[in-house]
Amino acid sequence: MTRRGSARIEGYAVLAAVALLAALALRRPELAVVAAPFVLVLAVGTRAGEPELDAALTLSTSRTLEGDDVEATLVLAPVSAVGRLEVFLDLPDGVDLVDGERAFGLRLGAAEERAVPLTLRCSRW
Repeated sequence: MTRRGSARIEGYAVLAAVALLAALALRRPELAVVAAPFVLVLAVGTRAGEPELDAALTLSTSRTLEGDDVEATLVLAPVSAVGRLEVFLDLPDGVDLVDGERAFGLRLGAAEERAVPLTLRCSRW
């Protein structure tokens, strides 16, 4: 997964670059002082690492017949706080989601575990 900055962050980068170049060209240290907060935001943003997350999908039964519903639980447990987690269930062919959300977003605090109940139907093996 490639992380990319939002339009706001890209704007901060352009503004900081223009202000720093103008400070050099015009020999005005005030422009460098104006650019400093934007450079600080960029520096802090690049230090943010990938969120660490443990995810497990458990099924209520290990065997089923075609067409039967299976209760499942998706357990999400982050190592550190995750401000915005977007989850998309990519199920194999022949497995349909009967009850629950296929795509959803949530916020998880540090050491907060979230269990999401799901109902799956095995329509074809």
